[in-house]
This record gives sequence, structure tokens and C-alpha cells, in this order.
Amino acid sequence: MTIGVLGQTGKDRFMKVITRFVPRFLLTALVLATLLAIALPAGAQENLNTVTVSAMKQVDIEADIARATFGVRSKDVSAKVATSELSERTRSVLDALKDVGFTSDELSTGEVRLYRTCIARCRDSNRRDGIAPDRVMGYVGSAVVRLETKKLDRLGVAVDAAVAGGAKSIRNISYDVENKDAAVLEALRQAMRFAKAKAQVIAEEAGRELGPAVIVTEGRTSAPERYSLTSDLQASTIESAGGAAGSIPFPVEPPTLNASARVTVTWELL
Repeated sequence: MTIGVLGQTGKDRFMKVITRFVPRFLLTALVLATLLAIALPAGAQENLNTVTVSAMKQVDIEADIARATFGVRSKDVSAKVATSELSERTRSVLDALKDVGFTSDELSTGEVRLYRTCIARCRDSNRRDGIAPDRVMGYVGSAVVRLETKKLDRLGVAVDAAVAGGAKSIRNISYDVENKDAAVLEALRQAMRFAKAKAQVIAEEAGRELGPAVIVTEGRTSAPERYSLTSDLQASTIESAGGAAGSIPFPVEPPTLNASARVTVTWELL
């Protein structure tokens, strides 16, 4: 009987120990599991079998559209006469451009203005004499003729024709790419190919094989920007350099524009 009592007592003590320490053990295990979950997030083991690379590519794109803006002016003491002359000169520029092969679809007009201002004897040659200059007030008219064409090799001819037709200035000449989206897509395509080539080298040097791409992130992309050659060049400058039938004092060869793209890609390593 004594042995039986002692056995029961030992069992009770053992259960007390288990009851006292097991919850603490479980709590400790839970804390450790939580810390491991933070330190090693889901997919961490898989990340040990991946390679991540970044790549950027810039592609050259030939300009395929050109724009030119020609300025037309008139002045007279009469608003009616200034307006009439402006209309005639604008029409003359349009006709001159059509005569060298440009169509109505490629041409447009705009920015028509008429304002009153001094048109003659505007400066006081002797301010000390106290006599005001006998200024001639009148009206100045202005307008622009715009050309947008894909005949890039004819742009120099267009400038000469516009000046011969009565344009007083060249406001702007620019080149652009009509389909900018296609240029960006080509840059992205080449950036992805470059990223894969880099990842392939890394995998081979590490003694692994390159698996499928698992994460692809597009970085900054840049579309081709319009390229301007000149701004507000006076027709007299062109005439002094050779006239309407001669050369012009600035290049008219189409420039090469560019688009760029950057990607970051993660590949699985096999």
C-alpha cells in the first residue's frame, strides 16, 4: 500500500511539472515561429533560387515627320489696307508652297493679328531738343503659314519657296516621330532582351540554368522628343545667304531621335 501511495504522489508531481512548464514551452515556440516568419517571409526559400537584374536600352529612331512655321507681315496707315495686304501675302506663300509639290492637307494658316502701332519715324533722334518726333501711326498685321509633311527631303525646298512667296520669317522648323508608342515598345523589347542576356550569363557562371521570369517591373520609359532646329529666323538672313533659289543658313537633314526604357526582371534559377 505504501508503495502505491508513493507512486501516486510521484505521478501527481510529474503532472504538476508538465502543467507548469509545457505552456511556457508552447509560448516560446510560438514566439520563435513568429520571429522566423518575420525574418523569413513567404517565398524566402524560393528567393534563394532566383536572380534579379536591371537593364536599360536606348534605341535610335529616324524622324519621319517635319513641321515648319513661316511668318507673314504687313503694315499700313490704313487697317483695311494692312488686312488686305496680309491676306494677299499669306495666299502668296501658300501658292508658292503648292507650286513646289505640297498639298492643301499639308498646309494651314493661323495666328492672325492686327494691331495699331507706330510704323514710321518712331524714334526720337534728339531727345534733348524737347521736340516730339512726328510719329506715323498705323496698323501691323501678322499671320503664320504652317507646313506639316512627311517629305523630309523637301524641307529645304519648302523654306526657299516660302521666302520667295513673301514669308518674312521662319518661326520654327522641327522634326518628330509620328508613332511614339511604337518607339517606346521597341525600346522595352530590347531592354528585356538585354536583361535576359545578363541573367543568362550570371546563371551560367553560377553553374545553374535560367528558368522562367517570375517578376517583371517596368522602369522609366522615354518617348522620342521633338527636335527643333531654329526659331524666328528672318527671311532677310536667308536671302543674304543665297536667296530663295540658293542655300539656307541652317541644316535641314533629318536628325536621329531616340527612345529609352528600363526594366527589372527576376528569373528562377534551376
